[in-house]
Amino acid sequence: MKTMRTIEDTIKDRDEAIREARFLVSHPYYIVDTETTGLKNAQMCQIGMLDSDGHVMSSYVKPTIPIEPGAMAVHHITDEMVKDAPTADQIITAFRSNKNMIIYNAPFDTQVIINSLNAAGAPKFEFPEIFDAMQIYSKFRGEWNDYYQNYRWHKLEAACNQCGIAIDVTLHDALADCIMTDKILHHMADQKLSEEMK
Repeated sequence: MKTMRTIEDTIKDRDEAIREARFLVSHPYYIVDTETTGLKNAQMCQIGMLDSDGHVMSSYVKPTIPIEPGAMAVHHITDEMVKDAPTADQIITAFRSNKNMIIYNAPFDTQVIINSLNAAGAPKFEFPEIFDAMQIYSKFRGEWNDYYQNYRWHKLEAACNQCGIAIDVTLHDALADCIMTDKILHHMADQKLSEEMK
């Protein structure tokens, strides 16, 4: 059964997205992004992190499988560039934090991280609570998809363009994508709630 969305529903959900963004930027957080070997059973070949204190981390990661040509064409990371990089189990300590973890398209990246840790033989990793910036943005944008019965997802570059955020970094670099995710998060947090417009 299809769910019908009213204008009131869309406004309510946009307000919810703004409140979520405000909550996140007002508490300690770190944003994570990965570049991967491909789409199927993908592993990390690069990871980036940016935290609410302005600290950044960027590192190539050595996967156990080759980088697919299609992925290489997007992020320009080659097998040669990662052959001497740390493995996933060597960088796992970077995830140990009591801050909120934010990822743009969290289901994909978390699975990539899990795949990488499993392939490296790392102990089972317990993720902190993860907030999906793409899901929050989809509610904020408010474009309902009748077929999937949810709000349309928007790629990071599209979201930046829709928000009028200048893309001053090269996307498809893990740290650059973290920086742009942070800008989108703050953009949403800076918008007025419907009740604040009255």
